[in-house]
Amino acid sequence: MNYQRQQTPALQGSYTSTPVEFLGVDRRATFITRTYNHLFAAIVGFIVVEMFLFTSGLAEPIARAMLGGSWMLVLMLFMGLSWLATRTATQSKSLKNQYLALSGFVVGEAIIFVPLLYLAQTYAGGGVIESAA
Repeated sequence: MNYQRQQTPALQGSYTSTPVEFLGVDRRATFITRTYNHLFAAIVGFIVVEMFLFTSGLAEPIARAMLGGSWMLVLMLFMGLSWLATRTATQSKSLKNQYLALSGFVVGEAIIFVPLLYLAQTYAGGGVIESAA
C-alpha cells in the first residue's frame, strides 16, 4: 500500500497531502519546532488566563457556578468546544481562523480548569498554586 499517495479525509483540503514523515529532514525539523512552539504558546496562554481569572476575583464565581451545577453539562460543553476548535482548525484554510480556534480552546480549557484549581487553592490552603509554580 502506498501511503504517500493515499489521502485521508483529515488531510483533504489541507495545505499538503503528503504526511510529514515522508518529507525531508529539514521540513520535518521545522514542523516539529513549530508544533512545540505552538504547544508552548498554548501553555503560556493557559497560565495567563488562569492568572487573570484568579487575580481578578472571577475564579470564585465561575467555580461556584460550575461546582453547583451539573458536571455532565460542563463535560458536554468541553466536548462541544473541543469539537468546534478541532473542526475549525482542520477545515479552515485561514491561518487566522486556526489561531482563533486554538486561542478559543485554550481559554475554554482554562475556564474548565477553574473549579479544580479553586478547590486546590481553597482546601489545601492559600498559596498552593503559587508554590507549585
